[in-house]
Amino acid sequence: YQATIKTLYPVIITRTLNKVSSTNDYQLEMSLDVQKNIPLEALASVMEMGVDKIPHSFSLEILGDLRILLAQGRQVLSTQSSTILLSARPRRVMNRSAAGEVILTMRVLGTDISSSSSIPNGQNLELDQPWCFVDKNGIWIFLATGSCRTQDEKLLVVLNQSAQPRPIGKSTCIDVGSLSGFDSPMSIFEIQGMVEITYMEEDENTRYTIQTSSPDSHRELIWKGKRAEYPSSPFPVFCGLPKLYELNEEGEYVRLPERNIEWVYAQRGGAKIEQPKKHTGPLDAWFIDNGRRQ
Repeated sequence: YQATIKTLYPVIITRTLNKVSSTNDYQLEMSLDVQKNIPLEALASVMEMGVDKIPHSFSLEILGDLRILLAQGRQVLSTQSSTILLSARPRRVMNRSAAGEVILTMRVLGTDISSSSSIPNGQNLELDQPWCFVDKNGIWIFLATGSCRTQDEKLLVVLNQSAQPRPIGKSTCIDVGSLSGFDSPMSIFEIQGMVEITYMEEDENTRYTIQTSSPDSHRELIWKGKRAEYPSSPFPVFCGLPKLYELNEEGEYVRLPERNIEWVYAQRGGAKIEQPKKHTGPLDAWFIDNGRRQ
């Protein structure tokens, strides 16, 4: 059993931590870079539409805190295959808007003609989870939320005030600054080695583990499914249970087994839902990796 999606996306999302000159403050930035062209079949897969349903000209828009025109697209037909040409300017958003979920929709003549589609790295960054950033050529690029393992020597990790980091062994966790542009204080720590992070709640503590110099790398995951026909924030709303996929080394999305997903009621200390397909209303999902919630 393995369901694989070979998909190119029309937009590449990159989140970065940028230090403000001569201060210990950082800002969160999200850039949206549109591909100049994409195969028709790939765009149809992203939008979960049939190839014959993609119009000859259309617009792509981003739904987040605001609806943003992302690109104008048109089909170029050939005897072998069809290609979509996309015309757009680079976009960027800052701070709180850069932490919200970003989803993609297709429009013709002012009307949405597709369901909303998730984009890799476009997930909502929840305030009660660690945000992990890795140094790539001097730029701190978003890697993951929650528990995280990386082969890199160090990470910058954003934590809110309820988080309590605890270095394990000879590991280090150094406060290097704060994240500006948010309603509540957010601290930034430089982590090397293994650090356990506990979020103190009224009736439950949630723990995450951050590990650098690990033989294992971070796993990039994305939910895919039919989105509700209206914007939702801060969490996505699906019609039915979505499916969880992982991006492998070949750039393919491989569906993960349902037995690795634990569905619970969307509340603090929520109990496990034994028959999630029959459940209605909000719920939370945990991915279980080596016996630990991710």
